[in-house]
Amino acid sequence: MAAASNVAAIFLDQAAPAVGAPAASTTVSPLIVQGQKPISKRHEVNLEEMTCHDELPSGTRFKIKVCAANRQFLERTRDQQQLVREWQNTPITTSVR
Repeated sequence: MAAASNVAAIFLDQAAPAVGAPAASTTVSPLIVQGQKPISKRHEVNLEEMTCHDELPSGTRFKIKVCAANRQFLERTRDQQQLVREWQNTPITTSVR
């Protein structure tokens, strides 16, 4: 536990409190960060912008480069998810003769 307080003291530029001593109150100024938007799947994207990425097709270990508009990637992902949902919701039937 003493090692953790030493690490905190190094990063905060403060003396490490003695073990068992009450913590001193400190005021920290708010941090303002500006710049690029965070990378997230839920951020706004230009649907007409062309992007490229590598894909691994079934049955091979060789990646292929696929370039398409973001709208096409979104539609393909939506179609694939719908197909999986249909497969999961289809009951398995067996015929007995």
